[in-house]
Amino acid sequence: MEATKYPLVIAMKGHPCTGKSTLAQILARDLNCVVIDRDDVLHCIANLQQSPQASPSSTAQLVNNRCMEAICRIALRHMRLGNLNVIIDSPLSQQVHLQRLLKLSADAGARLVIVECKPQDHYEWQRRLRERHSTDDDLQMLLERYEGIGEYDSTRGDDDEGGGGVSKLVVNTTECILEGYIHWLVCRLSAYKSIHCVNFHEWMAEGFRPLEADEVVIGAGAGAEAEVEIDQIEGESQIERLNGGPFDHFHRFTLSTMSNTEEKGRLIRCRGCVKPISGPFYSCTECDLSLHKLCAELADDKKHLAPNQTPPFIDPITHQYSFPETHRCHFHAKDNMEYSADCTGCLYETHLRCGLVPTIIFNGGHQHPLFLFVQPVFSSVEFKCDACGHIRRGPPGYSCYECNLQLDVNCAMLPPTRKDIHHRHPLTLIPPPMNIDPLDLEIYCNSCETTRNPRNWLYCCADCNFASHLYCQ
Repeated sequence: MEATKYPLVIAMKGHPCTGKSTLAQILARDLNCVVIDRDDVLHCIANLQQSPQASPSSTAQLVNNRCMEAICRIALRHMRLGNLNVIIDSPLSQQVHLQRLLKLSADAGARLVIVECKPQDHYEWQRRLRERHSTDDDLQMLLERYEGIGEYDSTRGDDDEGGGGVSKLVVNTTECILEGYIHWLVCRLSAYKSIHCVNFHEWMAEGFRPLEADEVVIGAGAGAEAEVEIDQIEGESQIERLNGGPFDHFHRFTLSTMSNTEEKGRLIRCRGCVKPISGPFYSCTECDLSLHKLCAELADDKKHLAPNQTPPFIDPITHQYSFPETHRCHFHAKDNMEYSADCTGCLYETHLRCGLVPTIIFNGGHQHPLFLFVQPVFSSVEFKCDACGHIRRGPPGYSCYECNLQLDVNCAMLPPTRKDIHHRHPLTLIPPPMNIDPLDLEIYCNSCETTRNPRNWLYCCADCNFASHLYCQ
């Protein structure tokens, strides 16, 4: 994306270990701008002499205020030297610090946008906190210090302080983030005079909806309407660019038992085995792709992977795709181009012909069929596996389009039941029970006797109330 035509201040906001610094570095790379990290300043002044009359909390407040003042002065100097865009990486936990950023943006003639990191998976957030803080006492003190802090509405003006509202992008940093969209949406928010609060993942789920039509573009004139139209054009083309080549659609199949498998005078052939179709077959709802039922589901010996087993199409050393043969998609075949491992179409066509894993799978933990999707190994497109909770990038996965559910290959191919050496009954694969509170962090695995994430799938014996991590043996 081209650089913004006006100075921009991006203020990160959120508690410790919510992913602020990681997201700040992504934005800095995509927007080619400077990151000013509060921790860098804090480490330099953390040993300020504490006054005997001052309480620890008032001293911490003084240090935080001095940090923000130093950050703003550094940012203003950068912007006056020609670095138009800066990112302020700080918790922004107090409204007085927001007022200081508003003054900075006014002094520099810049737009201010807040990017707030709010992890919704509290188990994952506390796991990150534990990695940074060595003792439970340190962790508890930190949680108490930030309890209720930063819960002000930055999108509304404060008449008492003389400040206006600020547009804000809220990001759930325990979900996968399509990096190509973050900086694009930040720039869109900064380009409008009206104030908005956009939830990033809701915006994605709604199909990258354009912002409200009554907004006024900064510098509105002859090109204002054109820039608004670019929003929609860029949104529709992002998936194609992120997937490394032409993108048609994700295949969704329906099962047919029609005896007549001729269509408009031609015989329908299976795209897997390339033989004429007879008997039950799957067909894509949006194109002419058809597969024998057996070719789509495969034999039983290809429906399961051992825990942590590398999928058969991935080289365990290089982590690159490793197919016994390759096939071109119709885009590359039409233009007489070679197979490309960066093309989702070529990868999908190769998968169909090789038949190493099922195209359609029925998982014991879900009521609907799951359909395979593929993407290049080095694609920037990520997805979060709803079973194990891990963020995946590159290798294929399975999706239920009715429920917006996504699983990585290993979790999709988990057996419906398994044995456990710690329990006498077989355990059944299930999604997280509906009556479990996702904020309850004291839920344990009976196999390894450690905590487990209440949002993740599990193996359990309902009769004995025995629950186990997916991969505990």
